[in-house]
Amino acid sequence: MLTLSWGERTHVGRVRQHNEDAMLASPPLFAVADGMGGHAGGEIASTLTVETLAALAAHENLTRTDVLDAVRAADATIAREATDETTGMGTTLCGLAVTSSSGADRLIVFNVGDSRAYRLRMGSLVQLTQDHSVVQELIDRGEISTDEAERHPDRNVITRSLGAGHLLDIDWWTLEPAVGDRYLLASDGLTKELEAPLIARILIDAATPDEGARLLVDEALASGGRDNITVVIVEVTSIDDTAAVLIGSDPVDADTTPNATRPDATAATDPLDVIDIDADTNPRHGAEHVSPTHRAPGAST
Repeated sequence: MLTLSWGERTHVGRVRQHNEDAMLASPPLFAVADGMGGHAGGEIASTLTVETLAALAAHENLTRTDVLDAVRAADATIAREATDETTGMGTTLCGLAVTSSSGADRLIVFNVGDSRAYRLRMGSLVQLTQDHSVVQELIDRGEISTDEAERHPDRNVITRSLGAGHLLDIDWWTLEPAVGDRYLLASDGLTKELEAPLIARILIDAATPDEGARLLVDEALASGGRDNITVVIVEVTSIDDTAAVLIGSDPVDADTTPNATRPDATAATDPLDVIDIDADTNPRHGAEHVSPTHRAPGAST
């Protein structure tokens, strides 16, 4: 059984008039949703999503199927609730859930869109999720650089969202927990303002997840706060499992292939984005600096 501590913060930012982000911090489930489609639509879509997921919080022995089915239910609810005033509303989603498998607790990370999940372990920050965006696909194919992505005309386009009205494709990973791990879920209002090494330093220095959440939001506001900012930090404080991975042993990394189960520490692949804050090399940022203003493919902001 896992024992967790957590902290969360959300802020409208310094530019936006309304907060279209929503968050959930109710173990065994944690999530961040970044709404899109204008104030009314975006706020409704993100709120419907976390409310749907929150219904799982009272359940014991969650399975991966439970979690993914709830995400699909949220997607269907958004599409069903759309009105003439909120046509085109949708939301990104990233989350972390404690699931049970063969009598042991595991963690599932899931995402749709460009809200992100990171893990801090032994001083290194790993971006676990992959942005679902046009510029990220171009970067992955080697057609543009990360610098070019910042100026690309399609930098505001995401390729997946809840509520888009088509078959939902959810990325997920099952991970081994380790005592001392800190997981960060964040809307791009955070990641567009702060470089990964600074995020890592704040996560390392914060005495508690709650302090870390406050410091990250404060730093993003100081850096401009041009979008809504939402963060949830979850720390694994203990594991009642003789087979548990402990800090100081070989780290267990997520398979970079979505929809992957990693029940053991063997044959780990390179993570998507590893930042060792003591290293001299610059981290790879992916689509970190893409504008936070979302629109569904084919729709304009």
